Amino acid sequence: MTETDAAREARQVIARHLAELHRLHIQLATDSRALKALTLEGRPQAEIEVAAEMLEQYMAATAAFLENMRGRYEARLGVLRRGDPAGPEAVPG
Repeated sequence: MTETDAAREARQVIARHLAELHRLHIQLATDSRALKALTLEGRPQAEIEVAAEMLEQYMAATAAFLENMRGRYEARLGVLRRGDPAGPEAVPG
Protein backbone atom coordinates (compact mmCIF):
# COMPACT_ATOMS: atom_id res chain seq x y z
CA MET A 1 0.00 0.00 0.00
CA THR A 2 1.45 3.33 -1.00
CA GLU A 3 1.41 6.44 1.13
CA THR A 4 -1.29 7.88 -1.11
CA ASP A 5 -3.38 4.71 -0.78
CA ALA A 6 -3.01 4.79 3.00
CA ALA A 7 -4.06 8.46 3.14
CA ARG A 8 -7.02 7.80 0.83
CA GLU A 9 -8.13 4.85 2.94
CA ALA A 10 -7.79 6.91 6.14
CA ARG A 11 -9.92 9.65 4.60
CA GLN A 12 -12.56 7.13 3.54
CA VAL A 13 -12.71 5.60 7.03
CA ILE A 14 -13.04 9.04 8.60
CA ALA A 15 -15.74 10.00 6.09
CA ARG A 16 -17.71 6.86 6.98
CA HIS A 17 -17.42 7.64 10.70
CA LEU A 18 -18.53 11.23 10.14
CA ALA A 19 -21.50 10.03 8.07
CA GLU A 20 -22.48 7.70 10.91
CA LEU A 21 -22.08 10.56 13.39
CA HIS A 22 -24.35 12.69 11.20
CA ARG A 23 -26.97 9.92 11.20
CA LEU A 24 -26.75 9.76 14.99
CA HIS A 25 -27.18 13.53 15.21
CA ILE A 26 -30.29 13.33 13.05
CA GLN A 27 -31.69 10.54 15.23
CA LEU A 28 -30.92 12.51 18.39
CA ALA A 29 -32.69 15.56 16.94
CA THR A 30 -35.69 13.39 16.04
CA ASP A 31 -35.79 11.89 19.52
CA SER A 32 -35.52 15.33 21.10
CA ARG A 33 -38.48 16.58 19.03
CA ALA A 34 -40.48 13.66 20.43
CA LEU A 35 -40.02 15.18 23.88
CA LYS A 36 -42.77 17.66 22.98
CA ALA A 37 -45.18 14.87 23.81
CA LEU A 38 -44.35 15.38 27.48
CA THR A 39 -45.56 18.99 27.31
CA LEU A 40 -48.64 17.96 25.36
CA GLU A 41 -49.39 15.50 28.18
CA GLY A 42 -49.24 18.40 30.62
CA ARG A 43 -45.71 17.70 31.89
CA PRO A 44 -43.57 20.54 30.53
CA GLN A 45 -41.15 20.27 33.44
CA ALA A 46 -40.37 16.69 32.43
CA GLU A 47 -39.57 17.86 28.88
CA ILE A 48 -37.28 20.56 30.26
CA GLU A 49 -35.48 18.12 32.56
CA VAL A 50 -34.96 15.43 29.91
CA ALA A 51 -33.84 17.99 27.33
CA ALA A 52 -31.40 19.57 29.79
CA GLU A 53 -29.98 16.13 30.69
CA MET A 54 -29.61 15.25 27.01
CA LEU A 55 -27.78 18.49 26.24
CA GLU A 56 -25.52 18.19 29.28
CA GLN A 57 -24.59 14.62 28.39
CA TYR A 58 -24.02 15.48 24.74
CA MET A 59 -21.86 18.48 25.57
CA ALA A 60 -19.82 16.50 28.11
CA ALA A 61 -19.23 13.66 25.65
CA THR A 62 -18.33 16.09 22.87
CA ALA A 63 -16.00 18.07 25.12
CA ALA A 64 -14.26 14.87 26.24
CA PHE A 65 -13.77 13.78 22.64
CA LEU A 66 -12.42 17.18 21.57
CA GLU A 67 -10.07 17.34 24.55
CA ASN A 68 -8.76 13.87 23.73
CA MET A 69 -8.16 14.80 20.09
CA ARG A 70 -6.54 18.11 21.05
CA GLY A 71 -4.20 16.28 23.42
CA ARG A 72 -3.24 13.73 20.77
CA TYR A 73 -2.41 16.34 18.17
CA GLU A 74 -0.68 18.69 20.58
CA ALA A 75 1.60 15.81 21.49
CA ARG A 76 2.27 15.06 17.82
CA LEU A 77 2.32 18.53 16.31
CA GLY A 78 5.95 19.25 17.10
CA VAL A 79 7.03 15.90 15.69
CA LEU A 80 4.93 16.41 12.57
CA ARG A 81 6.23 19.92 11.99
CA ARG A 82 9.87 18.89 12.39
CA GLY A 83 9.32 15.85 10.19
CA ASP A 84 11.18 13.62 12.60
CA PRO A 85 11.51 10.95 13.74
CA ALA A 86 10.15 8.71 11.01
CA GLY A 87 8.62 5.25 11.25
CA PRO A 88 5.79 3.68 13.18
CA GLU A 89 7.89 3.21 16.34
CA ALA A 90 8.27 6.99 16.61
CA VAL A 91 4.59 7.89 16.57
CA PRO A 92 3.36 9.13 19.98
CA GLY A 93 -0.34 9.18 20.81
